[in-house]
Amino acid sequence: MLSFADYYLRALMVAKGLCKLGVVPGDCMTILSENRPGWVIVGMEILAARVVTVPVYPTSSPGQVESLSHASKNSSWRLAARILPRSRWRMS
Repeated sequence: MLSFADYYLRALMVAKGLCKLGVVPGDCMTILSENRPGWVIVGMEILAARVVTVPVYPTSSPGQVESLSHASKNSSWRLAARILPRSRWRMS
């Protein structure tokens, strides 16, 4: 069980880590995950760094992923859950 205080501290720690990696406020970060509680945790960590979240579902087609990535000028990805087979993510 994760308390709200622990949730908040974790979000701040990850936000600081993202900043150290060069992510700056206003950047876009894509979350690829199934619908699950971890998505909320990851989303809050990203928002704590003042970064825009771009959600992508595992059922999204490669074309949808490419469109989202280009439209958001995506700078990085955060994967939660399982990684999909490479064949699903081949971009032209």
